[in-house]
Amino acid sequence: MKKTVALIMIITILSKLLGFFREVSLSFFFGASEITDAFNIAQTIPTSIFSFIWIALFTSFIPVYNRIRTERSIEHADLFTSNLLSSLVLVCALIAGTAAIFAAPLVRLFASGFSQGTLDLAVSLTRISIAGIVVSAVIYILTAMLQIRNRFIVTALIGIPANLAAIASYALAGNNSSILAIGIIIGLALQAIFLAAAARQAGFRYKMTLRLSDPYIRELILFSIPVIIGVSVNQVNVLVDKTIASGIAVGGISALGYAQVVNGFVQGIFVEPVSSVMYPSISRMAAEGDDDALSGTLANSIVYVLLLVLPAMTGMLVLSGPITRLIFQRGAFGAEDAILTSGALFFYSIGHGAYAMRDLLSRTFYALGDTRTPMKNSIVGMVINIILNIILSRYLGIGGLALATSISAIATASALAVSLARRISFSSIIGRLRSILRIAASSVIMGGLVWFSYKLLMQTFSPNAAALLSIGAGMISYAILVLVLDVEEASSAVKAMHMKIRKITGS
Repeated sequence: MKKTVALIMIITILSKLLGFFREVSLSFFFGASEITDAFNIAQTIPTSIFSFIWIALFTSFIPVYNRIRTERSIEHADLFTSNLLSSLVLVCALIAGTAAIFAAPLVRLFASGFSQGTLDLAVSLTRISIAGIVVSAVIYILTAMLQIRNRFIVTALIGIPANLAAIASYALAGNNSSILAIGIIIGLALQAIFLAAAARQAGFRYKMTLRLSDPYIRELILFSIPVIIGVSVNQVNVLVDKTIASGIAVGGISALGYAQVVNGFVQGIFVEPVSSVMYPSISRMAAEGDDDALSGTLANSIVYVLLLVLPAMTGMLVLSGPITRLIFQRGAFGAEDAILTSGALFFYSIGHGAYAMRDLLSRTFYALGDTRTPMKNSIVGMVINIILNIILSRYLGIGGLALATSISAIATASALAVSLARRISFSSIIGRLRSILRIAASSVIMGGLVWFSYKLLMQTFSPNAAALLSIGAGMISYAILVLVLDVEEASSAVKAMHMKIRKITGS
């Protein structure tokens, strides 16, 4: 698990850097123009409408597949997968065709303020990009199926061809903006082909079958509905945050958005690789009724995530201002923007551990076949967030909105933990408290060292250089601290790395 997670983290970082270069490339070739406005809407429409559904299908498919495999056979599970793929392609093709016909009113719904020229271009691009929902359905199901078969590296790599296709389309588009939307479709097609080849290599053989009345498809749909509601509730939280932010300060919405980008980067790098490896495993254990193994795997995942997230959280709390200035403060992004954004980043950072725990615990409930508890939890979290938004924004401004999100996450993660403790034994997790406390202590000490080193380095270096050097010092000091305090997971990772180096060098 440790090696797989480490490789996924490296691939994720490379993919995100390539994604950043993709955005820079778009701005380089087209700037902030009517073309980019139209293109962004053409990407947003299929994403906004279907992202909830894809996430729900991905989340629901894994436990349903594992149950079929356990109760019947892998052949039956693969036949269900083939039927699901055929059904999704048919349904999505009908939806895409209908959306293409009614693209004009659909675009007006999302971009009512566009000029007629921009509106016409957005409609034209949307009619091309909407076809991507057919390919996306295939991508999500094949990704889930490959993760069940422990092909995690392959699924982590698929963002790279999509980004390369997009960058190539930006460079080639010139005066033909339709190529931008075609680039999206080509990128998705490359992902699907890549995954299909990997699936075949993993032993999956697609069989042409179409049974919309399949009881397992009905089960999948019923399983997915609470997940869709839970994901939708999170989007409502974002909408409420932005609505309140718009009345607090000029640039408030943007400040929240920039802070969320950094927040999302940390979660994407440190949490998603662990949860993506954990989820198929615990789903299989749940299907087999092996609660002890499930509890042990969850405990390991929690410790690995906290080993990475707690120092990142501490560093962002201590250096929220310098990090904001380092990443964003250039061009039109001035000192006042940095103050707004760093305040939001500071208060978002308080909830990093809770965001991670909420994700891991929610996936555990999904693995156990319970999608209702996370859904109810999300609704309660939304209510808490809205109430705290109204109260805290009066005293802390934009920072109050971010703090409300963190408190809501802490409350919901705690509630999920209490609910899960009634379902499975927490003895494995309790047995890891020693490691968790030592990780927390190492993070706190590291935070103090980072703060002191930044103040010291500021006397000699520029603010950005001081921030970078302090972050580097923090990483080194944290690595030393977890080894000195004998955090078992850190020591085993170093031993595994040492053995790998010896194997490569032959020494």
